[in-house]
Amino acid sequence: MDYEKDYMYQYLYKWDNLVETLSRISESSQVVIWVSDNANEQTGIRYVLYLLKNKDCPIFVLNMNELYKQHFKGERNMITSGQIKREELEVLYREIENNEPLSSHERKDLEKQWGELSEKQKVLRIWRSNQIIDVDENYFDMIIIKKAQDLYIEHGIIGFMHASRLIGVVIEEIIDKHKQYIDFNYLNYRLRELISKEVFERKDALNSLMDCRINYLVKLAKCYFQKGED
Repeated sequence: MDYEKDYMYQYLYKWDNLVETLSRISESSQVVIWVSDNANEQTGIRYVLYLLKNKDCPIFVLNMNELYKQHFKGERNMITSGQIKREELEVLYREIENNEPLSSHERKDLEKQWGELSEKQKVLRIWRSNQIIDVDENYFDMIIIKKAQDLYIEHGIIGFMHASRLIGVVIEEIIDKHKQYIDFNYLNYRLRELISKEVFERKDALNSLMDCRINYLVKLAKCYFQKGED
């Protein structure tokens, strides 16, 4: 089974499992959802609330980015919940005691937002000014190209590099400088699209110890080697 088919199989399996799990929630349950300031999690919470629309149970939503800055007095933005350490999550989770569940109006508003999102055709979203914004699917392409240029210039890498290394530094750039989160697999898709457009050259990696999901190497086309480019 190739990577794309295997990824889609796993994705659909997890999706079906989520829907089944939510369907088993009883009205006597208390639901706690934590979310941070990125389009993935913000879209997800709207979908979850849509699935729970017929469940008359209290639902608490904790914004982990806001709580993190309040509790740990740091200026660092936690763009994703996954950036927060487990012991820190345990502290923040206790904030449920100081929060009220979503009101009926708040729930209906978020359910409505999911309905609006589901009707749109764009495949990529970002989080800006507390809103989910649709953008073109090539929105991050220039960052991929620029980070490849940076690696060549700063580290003198003229030949092929492993695709997972490039994607890793792109994710760091997007989180640290652009305050967004983008999935590893989406960037892999965009890198493959850039390969098809001959922006990058590709060759398979042999006996690689790197991430087997993307076992290939890439090299930026010569026309993109412009040292000193801003």
